[in-house]
Amino acid sequence: MKTQNKNSLSQQFMKTNLVMAILVATLGLFCFWLNNTLSAEFAYNDVTEEDLQEIYETLSTRGFLHDWYPFGLPTDSSAEIIDQDYTILATSDGGNPIGYQYTVRGFNEFVGSLDLDVLMYYPYEDDHEMLVMYMPFKDSIIPYQATLIAFFVFVIGLFSIVRALSVFSAKQLIIPIERLSNTVHIIKNGSYGTTLEINAGNDLDILAEDINELSIAIDHEIHLREDLENSRQQLILDISHDLKTPLTNIIGYSESMAASNHMEMQDQKYLEAILRNGHRANHLLNDLFTYSKLNASEYTLDLHDFDLKLILEDFIAGCIPDIEHAQKDFLVDIADEKYPLLLDLQMIRRVLGNLTDNFIRHSGPNTTLSFKLTSSGSYAQIEISDDGIGIPIDQAKTVFETFYRADQSRSTQTGGSGLGLSITKKIIELHEGTIELVSSNKGTHFKLMLPLKIHEYTESPSKDS
Repeated sequence: MKTQNKNSLSQQFMKTNLVMAILVATLGLFCFWLNNTLSAEFAYNDVTEEDLQEIYETLSTRGFLHDWYPFGLPTDSSAEIIDQDYTILATSDGGNPIGYQYTVRGFNEFVGSLDLDVLMYYPYEDDHEMLVMYMPFKDSIIPYQATLIAFFVFVIGLFSIVRALSVFSAKQLIIPIERLSNTVHIIKNGSYGTTLEINAGNDLDILAEDINELSIAIDHEIHLREDLENSRQQLILDISHDLKTPLTNIIGYSESMAASNHMEMQDQKYLEAILRNGHRANHLLNDLFTYSKLNASEYTLDLHDFDLKLILEDFIAGCIPDIEHAQKDFLVDIADEKYPLLLDLQMIRRVLGNLTDNFIRHSGPNTTLSFKLTSSGSYAQIEISDDGIGIPIDQAKTVFETFYRADQSRSTQTGGSGLGLSITKKIIELHEGTIELVSSNKGTHFKLMLPLKIHEYTESPSKDS
């Protein structure tokens, strides 16, 4: 059952952007308020209404005021009591004299001065008198210090908001996407059945579940195919084994009858046909058995150290009679050096035998088979080619497929089971090598690459091996 979609990615992006906008706006308003508050705190003296009332009463009673310390005000502060006509009724030290009368314009200019902090206090409701306080601004440590503090608070707050939203986005989007990407990469590399759970709370959860289902389905399908392939391989092995004994008996009895001199000519021909087809069927069973065995998952090569040069020379010496009997020629070009490899001797001889047998049976009359052995980097390179009829270009890509035959009519005259080159390729691959059909102007050209080993060979083959 799939997880219900809590938030789509588009909804989540919209919500995240909306939250960020609200937080930034709130931060801006806070910093604006902080700038005003700090400006007042840093620039102006803190005078309460009680202080102003006490200052007024002192001036009214005494007519003068000398000490500002009790009020926590700067010593160069001053105060005046002025009536409605802007005449000074009382004053402190540093103020204008009693009886001095301001003009309306002059009073407004003096009160509006940017060099002083001016406060006006009205002790009576009829406003017939007022107390005017003149105080110097507080000394600032640096210019615009309140604005700078508010700016730094805004920058730090903005960074914190971006950081918090980045962490949230990483948890909800970036990290889940990275985990999805890594899991897909792992599955692509063959680890089918791999699953993950991200709990992102959005569409990525559904995507993760879809990937999990796909991975499990692929893994299940692969296991089904592997089981089917194993069953098929086992069936071929069982059939090959079960047919081997009766077919051997048929061939044996036929050979015994063929040795008799008491058969009529017509019966002798029938018996020869039985023997010929019996041997062909036996060859096909052997190839089927070998192919199934090589493709079995538990099959391993019997590897030993050999010098490929000695193996190839020994093989060529053994197949010369067959080549000459077919009235064909051969050429050998082997570089004079050692080629240490880890090989299954029997299987490598099977490879060389298959390729040589194809030449003998299919290359045509008056042709030449060439063997060439060289080294190419960390590989030994064997080239086996002929100048015969070759393989059609349109069939070159399928030459290593199971039951491939260049003779599409599958004529009994050309022989072959169609498994020889498939077996050859599988043996080479089990040796961690490669085989390919090289494009050629004339004839057939196979190139085999087998990895060389650092250590030297310890034993060499013989014809009796």
